[in-house]
Amino acid sequence: MTYRPATTNLAAGEIFKREQTHTLYHPSDRETAIFEDEASASLVARWGVSNRPFSLIIVCPLVSANGIGWERIYDTHNRPPIYARWSTGEQAVYDPLVLMCLPKLETKTGRESYHKRADWFCMELAQNSELEKTWTRMWKP
Repeated sequence: MTYRPATTNLAAGEIFKREQTHTLYHPSDRETAIFEDEASASLVARWGVSNRPFSLIIVCPLVSANGIGWERIYDTHNRPPIYARWSTGEQAVYDPLVLMCLPKLETKTGRESYHKRADWFCMELAQNSELEKTWTRMWKP
């Protein structure tokens, strides 16, 4: 038996073809970077488990789609702001799944800003924090 990631079957199906999987959900975010594997992550979040879909929120540095200022997150001054945005494809429909990413440093062997490579992290809110209380009020009935 050969293991095939969930995105292999999803990407070959009608769901992938009919969704704008490489377009950010909100027009105001569309000039910002879509990170490597982000479209696949949003596809799996929404369609990977049929009885528990999520809408994907990305928390990341504000990075231009053209890669300019890619490594500013690692500067000691003049860092870009960290912001949250809906991911690719149709969003804002289901409970949010939050991921955080940081751009990878440019290397001599590759241009990470060209490929939009990033390190991905799960993000959990601190229990009983003001953010957690607000978040719970927003998303839980």
